[in-house]
Amino acid sequence: MSFAFISNMTRSVVVSMCCVFISSTAMAATGDLLLTGVPASAAKGSTFVATFTLDAGAQVLGNYKVDLTFDSTVLKVTMIAGGTSTGFTAAPILDSTTPLDPPGNRINFGQVNASGNTTEPSGVVVLANITFEVIGDSGGTSAIGITPERIRDISFPSQAIATNTFQGLNFSVGTGTVARRSLTLTIDPVGSGVVAADPLPGTDGKYAGGAVVTLTASAGTGFDFESWTGDASGTTATTQVTMSADRSVTANFVDDPACTLIVSGGSTSLPATASTTAAFSVDVTADTCAWTVATSVGTTSVSGDIGDGTFTVTVPANTGTTARTITVTVTPGGNSSGAMETSITQAGAPSSCEVSVTGGSPSIPAAGGTTAEYMVDVTADTCAWTVATSVGTTSVSGDTGDGTFTVTVPANTGMSTRIITVVVTPVGNEAMAKSRTFTQSAEVGEGECEILNWYGGSYSIPSSEFTEELWVDMSSEECEWEFDSDTPGVEFFPASGTGDATVDVIVPANFGLDRVILITIKSIENEESNFFSNYIQDGSGSEGPGEVEIGCGCPPSKAAIVESLQKMWGDLFLVGMAIVTLVAFRTKRR
Repeated sequence: MSFAFISNMTRSVVVSMCCVFISSTAMAATGDLLLTGVPASAAKGSTFVATFTLDAGAQVLGNYKVDLTFDSTVLKVTMIAGGTSTGFTAAPILDSTTPLDPPGNRINFGQVNASGNTTEPSGVVVLANITFEVIGDSGGTSAIGITPERIRDISFPSQAIATNTFQGLNFSVGTGTVARRSLTLTIDPVGSGVVAADPLPGTDGKYAGGAVVTLTASAGTGFDFESWTGDASGTTATTQVTMSADRSVTANFVDDPACTLIVSGGSTSLPATASTTAAFSVDVTADTCAWTVATSVGTTSVSGDIGDGTFTVTVPANTGTTARTITVTVTPGGNSSGAMETSITQAGAPSSCEVSVTGGSPSIPAAGGTTAEYMVDVTADTCAWTVATSVGTTSVSGDTGDGTFTVTVPANTGMSTRIITVVVTPVGNEAMAKSRTFTQSAEVGEGECEILNWYGGSYSIPSSEFTEELWVDMSSEECEWEFDSDTPGVEFFPASGTGDATVDVIVPANFGLDRVILITIKSIENEESNFFSNYIQDGSGSEGPGEVEIGCGCPPSKAAIVESLQKMWGDLFLVGMAIVTLVAFRTKRR
């Protein structure tokens, strides 16, 4: 069967269809060609379907070829489909290598063979349905007509059936707008499949009025397509809907009863503690059968949910005192009636829990560390417990039922041994908590602190106010020290502290005689290591001994200090005796 579309204006489209066979035993008789369904006017963007018919009477139609004329600037052919008359086995097939609408091109269609038909068409035969799209602007016009080139009886190839020309259908582009139609698609039941629409709707979610939409249903796993309902019907997966009005179509799917399953293995009972069952096995009737598993308590872990597979169930501890039943349901996809249930009984927890604690370490060194393992024994496997420490952190292995833990503590930088307390408490029975203690020695013990050295800059200082920096070295950064002086007004900044340090000393001006200023560097924890030093400060009325630099910067010993004091007091005594003698001499002369 061939169509030749020839424009009677400046642009043309040629469509060919060949070889349509309609069986008949009657003699040939001439019929009429008809083209119906062409409106007088339609808006730009709309579509309409023209039906091409032949009054064949009762004769054997072998093949035909016609010219369809129209203005391709006004109209566009978007589809050519076979007719609906009995006697056709297929619609013309468009050659996809040939564009549908460039002007002047021939569009070829494959052969439609009527061989083997038993029903003879008679009267008006629908040969093709031609879908036009209006592409011209408002006011554009086009004449549409059909001119036969060849329509023959297969029994008499030289005899034409129809030779008349049908013309005179005039079409114009209207000024109206194309109605927009909505298409509502529903899947029943939800999730059982999908429906694809071709073409897709416009950006407004609607179709132009008169558009033909092809719907294709695809069943989901475990389901089969059953039928179309609403504004479409049929049981095949593909159907078409003409959008001459708003449409609502439902695609109905049914469970695939082929998928069934058997569940075996697993566990029928669990202790009251948090537990995981043994693996359950799932055997299905086909490798494509999917399945799901659900549990009333806990969580599931599935290995393979299409075809044969396994799963386990993990449940938390049963803190109640009575046993509970856990229901596990395995359902084949698309066959909810084939679900299988299995039950697991989990024991209840005892009414009260007690703990005992053994092991561990009696002591930890000052540098810190981790204790040996403590062992916790409970009165029932379902008993949960917690552990807390006054210093450091804990590491627990198993906090329900019997278990163990260790304690890790940092270094003890204090001056004394400390006691660390660990408390293990059964959950829900806090009154039965058990405590353990262990000791940790100090980095610096009592009597271990000492002043290792101190450094000064001067021994003899001037009578004016004097300031300099002193240094002190301690045996540990934790050891405390303090500076002191028996001379009023002498200040130290800071006067006390811990560990190695520098100290500023300020000695006030001396307006009297030369004097000795005693300085004591005390170890708070160990008086045996105290250091003593002194300054010899000139008086403002005396030249004094002058500044004496101590080259090594070392403090004098106690014996040197005593000797210096004895010498100073001896000098003072001699000065005093000289004054007394002088006074007596002057008195005697009078």
